[in-house]
Amino acid sequence: MIVLLAVAQFSLFLTNYQQVVLACRAGAGLAAESNALPLTGAPVPPQIVDAVCRQLNNSGIEQCTIILEHVGNLGAHTEQRLRADCAGGMSAACQEPATPIPASSVRVTVCVPLAEMMPNSMSGFGFDISGNAISCSTTFGFE
Repeated sequence: MIVLLAVAQFSLFLTNYQQVVLACRAGAGLAAESNALPLTGAPVPPQIVDAVCRQLNNSGIEQCTIILEHVGNLGAHTEQRLRADCAGGMSAACQEPATPIPASSVRVTVCVPLAEMMPNSMSGFGFDISGNAISCSTTFGFE
C-alpha cells in the first residue's frame, strides 16, 4: 500500500512540475520580449502574471508566487525583484534565487506550495509535505 501511494504521489508531482516549468518559460518569454518592464516596487506586469497563472490553472494549481528579476535597462549592475501571487499568499518555504543573472537578461521564478502539486497522502507514514514549496526559474536574454 505504501509503495502504491508513493508511486501515485510521485507521478502527480512529476506531471504538475512539468506545468510549473512551462508556466515559468511562458512568463520569462513574455518578460524577455517586453521593452518596458516596471521599476522596483511596481507590480509584475499583468500579462506575465496571466500567462503564468493560466498555464498553472490548466493543471489545477491555484496558488503560486511569481518573482521577476531583470538587469540591463537601468545599468549593468541594477537588479530588480518584483513579486506577484496567482492566489493566496506566498509559502514561507518559497525563497528567492540567490544566483546572479547576466546583464540584459530577465529571470522569472515560479514558486508553488507542494500541497498544490500533489496530495499529502504519505503524511501518515512520516513523509509530510505541508509547509514546503517547489520553485522553478527560467532566464532569457532581452530581445
